[in-house]
Amino acid sequence: MKAFIEQDLVAGIKKNDSTAKEKMYRMYRDEFLGWSFKALNMKDADKALSIYTDACVSSWSNIVSGKYELRPGTTFKTYLFSVAANIWRNQLRAESRRPVNVDVTQIKVPDDSSYQAPDALVDISEAEDAEEQKRNIVRDLVFNHMVDPCRSIFRYTYYEKLQYKAIALRMSYASERVVVTMASRCRKKLETALRNRFKEAGLI
Repeated sequence: MKAFIEQDLVAGIKKNDSTAKEKMYRMYRDEFLGWSFKALNMKDADKALSIYTDACVSSWSNIVSGKYELRPGTTFKTYLFSVAANIWRNQLRAESRRPVNVDVTQIKVPDDSSYQAPDALVDISEAEDAEEQKRNIVRDLVFNHMVDPCRSIFRYTYYEKLQYKAIALRMSYASERVVVTMASRCRKKLETALRNRFKEAGLI
């Protein structure tokens, strides 16, 4: 039954259906939390949720671009959790600034059993859940729907934490003032898109 559900959801994501993305996000969220604490030895629930959200956004992008297709005998969950494991490994490497000896191919992601989230994570309040949805929507819009230069400006500003001067050099702009102007225009576009998506999701 879950295989058929995944087929429908992957097909929906292929069409950039936000409802399909939201359903899939919720389908494996709690199970991922439990799995990440056991298989990845993670201790921080907020970081686990952040990695999970990033993995979802990355996976959705690969579905839309055709880099990933659900094949017989495989599950999207296995792929999604593997993407998350790679993100976690890369974050560890970046934080430690040295190679991390983690072979993600050895991390087991069984399809026939479920990992339960720790008791402290099960009762996520409605307010926290709504904030999760909003962060998920923001990432989806920035990485899957915004086009350059806005997508790059947001990535450099909010995810790589670069200063405007550095962004100007990275994007070959004449000065940081150009970046400031472009960032202001991009924020207005994003705010409009976010209001529409938040309304659709019943978050405002």
